[in-house]
Amino acid sequence: EEGSGLICLDEAHKAKNLIDTTKHGTSSVTGHCIAELQRSCPKARVLYATATAAVELRNLAYMPRLGLWGPSTPFQSFEEFCTTLGREGLAGMEMINMDMKALGLYSARSLSWHETTFETTCVTLSPEQRQLYDTAADFFVSMAERLRYFMDHPLCTLESRRRRWLPA
Repeated sequence: EEGSGLICLDEAHKAKNLIDTTKHGTSSVTGHCIAELQRSCPKARVLYATATAAVELRNLAYMPRLGLWGPSTPFQSFEEFCTTLGREGLAGMEMINMDMKALGLYSARSLSWHETTFETTCVTLSPEQRQLYDTAADFFVSMAERLRYFMDHPLCTLESRRRRWLPA
């Protein structure tokens, strides 16, 4: 009734090219079909199953049900989400993955560690590498402070989505 039920999308990554960034009309037909299915079934829950992680933010466009953009989020559209977080590159993708995992939106299995060996090695950093590390660490401390301020702000509408990975 009114598009309720469960939509299971196995090999969901095949819909990843929904957004055409080349401007040559090469967006995915599969992506458009998946987007239309989700639009026509507004009450259905969606399970996105894939063994291929999204490496670029634009490849998340077919997953609007994650609730990372749209009403009641900091990003009113996918374009705003992509533009804002895209500036952070791979670190931004890692942040999104951690956030989704903390919210219960993401589950990942890893390959077996059977017969895997590890070796701990001490590496001496050059002054340039040390400066880069310190700058990155300062950035993450600053980001955590700003996120904490945002989440505690009286106008924040994300009370039910408090980030558990953000230290108190």
